[in-house]
Amino acid sequence: MFWGKEYNGKYYRWYQAPIERQAVLIEAFNIISPNKQELDQMKQWLLMQKHQQGWSNTKATAEAIFALMMGDASVLNTESNTILRVGEARFVPAREATSVPGTGYFTKSWTEGDITPKLAEIAVAADTSHFVFGACYWQYVEDIDKVSESATGLRIQRVLYHEVRGPEGLQLVPVTEENPARLGEKLTVRLTITSDRDLEYVHLKDSRAAAFEPVSSHTQYLYRHPLSYTMVPHDAATDFFFDRMPAGTHIIDYPLLATQVGTFLNGLATVECMYAPEFRGHSAPLSVTVVR
Repeated sequence: MFWGKEYNGKYYRWYQAPIERQAVLIEAFNIISPNKQELDQMKQWLLMQKHQQGWSNTKATAEAIFALMMGDASVLNTESNTILRVGEARFVPAREATSVPGTGYFTKSWTEGDITPKLAEIAVAADTSHFVFGACYWQYVEDIDKVSESATGLRIQRVLYHEVRGPEGLQLVPVTEENPARLGEKLTVRLTITSDRDLEYVHLKDSRAAAFEPVSSHTQYLYRHPLSYTMVPHDAATDFFFDRMPAGTHIIDYPLLATQVGTFLNGLATVECMYAPEFRGHSAPLSVTVVR
């Protein structure tokens, strides 16, 4: 339960302050007409903003903490009886040896011989009055040409273009098997990112095939409305760091030079919310041919 944005969804002005506004309204509901269901729904929205974003300043943080604790000091109780079942295994996160105090975050790894289809069955039971956040993710090794596109909250697609100048100015024409890249040609990489929610602290890594080199090797701070980001070229990839990524679709272009002849696999483009890694996506690998 929250109050709709008074802005265009891309940014807000200093006097709109959505975190402080939600906190003050929680305080007002507590005083005027306390309703546990409504208050829980309002607090849930407030906590979700902290989940994949940041409370923007000390004032917002103080207001939010006061609103969450108002009338219910039990929220400081870190005891949780949440039970997680993965296949036949049963875990109580708060009691695991690797559990982080206060958050209950823990990790569990299975070796190759222990992995069965049963591990794909995951169930969570929470008999607590407190909010519970959690995520499960797996990591494994696969030949890169067998990897398919994946998206969870964040989606990224990558296309490689020729830069063609004509009567209508510069045009982008996709690189294909029939229209391959040429040695020494300047190409444009287009990354299309789609996010289903507002996120902060997002990292994008675009792997680069051995046939390509960045036009510039310098770190740059760039602005492409509504995104502000830092672009950092490396030997085998280019990193992008976003302080804030509003919900919606965003397009980023940057140039490369074709420096070798042959057929190359261009790796993956991966985008992830750094402090909520369950919001993540990667592109499919891209095979590229460079001719003379």
